[in-house]
Amino acid sequence: MTWKLNSESEDAAFYMRLGQNIYSLRKAHNISQEELSRRADCSQKYISKIESGQAKPSAVLCAVSYTHLTLPT
Repeated sequence: MTWKLNSESEDAAFYMRLGQNIYSLRKAHNISQEELSRRADCSQKYISKIESGQAKPSAVLCAVSYTHLTLPT
């Protein structure tokens, strides 16, 4: 099986869209970056970098963030 590797620009676009989606969900649920970082057990600065496409979060952090952004607390 051959894996197709994405170009650097495709990776950057993916992480930018991911960050925009997290930002939109967070705003829709009226959750601050600080609150999301507390729930996801990471720093507020890291959430900010994810939302701006400057960080590449792990699948686990994405799943935890999504859970906290879509389920009632």
